[in-house]
Amino acid sequence: MAKAATVPLPPPTPGSADGPAPADLLDPSLGPESATPSPIKTLQTVTDYISGKQVKASAEEIEAVQVFARKLVDDLGYPKSHIQTRPQ
Repeated sequence: MAKAATVPLPPPTPGSADGPAPADLLDPSLGPESATPSPIKTLQTVTDYISGKQVKASAEEIEAVQVFARKLVDDLGYPKSHIQTRPQ
């Protein structure tokens, strides 16, 4: 069975077992008067085996959709043109 992809986490802050302190997550360019966390988010994607398009790398996508699509094509011989993974 294929291994699930892992997403690396940032290293913990020295002296903290739970990762970076909340102050480390603030955007320093906003100034000391703002306590709003940075809105930057990283979207993880995976290439859909059937369509070749980038799709959101959810647990369902990685552990089920892509695994079964690959099994249908590689192990059972179904043509990719007979399989639809989008929309679900």
